Amino acid sequence: MKATGAGGFATPALRLQSAALEIELRLPDAAIADAAAVASLTQPTGPGTLSQTLGQAYLTLGRAYQARGNSPEAREAFRTALTHLESAVGPDHPSTREARELVAQTPAGP
Repeated sequence: MKATGAGGFATPALRLQSAALEIELRLPDAAIADAAAVASLTQPTGPGTLSQTLGQAYLTLGRAYQARGNSPEAREAFRTALTHLESAVGPDHPSTREARELVAQTPAGP
């Protein structure tokens, strides 16, 4: 784990919970920062390695971009989430289904 400032430590799950709350509080920039931090700190262990944590990070990142009105960035994050989640937890997992629906619903352009 990495320090998050002021000597504190946060797990990826805690950062993602913070990002979800920030989206609800209409603080998309803070949510983007938290979700992007989880995505950058949660590196795959090798080529082709996909993970549930990265999938959740990109799903949250997509929601934050969507809340900010950035549809192209949101759609790309949802697509990345879908790739990770399909492999890590399967096509029928609720998060995978949500990512698939969000990819379909989110416009590719402005």
